[in-house]
Amino acid sequence: MKLTEMSENTIRKFRNRKKATPTSQELSRVNRLILIIFAVFMVYALVTVLSQRRNIELKTQELESKKNEIAIQELKSEEIDNILNSNEADNAAYIEKSARENLDYAYKDERIFINISGD
Repeated sequence: MKLTEMSENTIRKFRNRKKATPTSQELSRVNRLILIIFAVFMVYALVTVLSQRRNIELKTQELESKKNEIAIQELKSEEIDNILNSNEADNAAYIEKSARENLDYAYKDERIFINISGD
């Protein structure tokens, strides 16, 4: 055989060779793989959305708690401002009330009854 005949035979074989097309079994495997990847992505997306939603709920509750704390502090601040801007008689009444409630002070010769039953 000559080199040209060999080349011609190779060219004929190459031309006659069918193009490789995927079989239906290979296509179904690819489709299953794509479906599995899509399902995993959807589960991941769902878990992420639910997690973010829970975080938002927690942060909303925390915000409400902080708003309540701010309201309490504003009331305390307002009370202190009222005391600072009041006259001497009002200041004396506040000091007496604070000493009795917070420091457990009492007047001399004053009787104090304590209910130890818890009622």
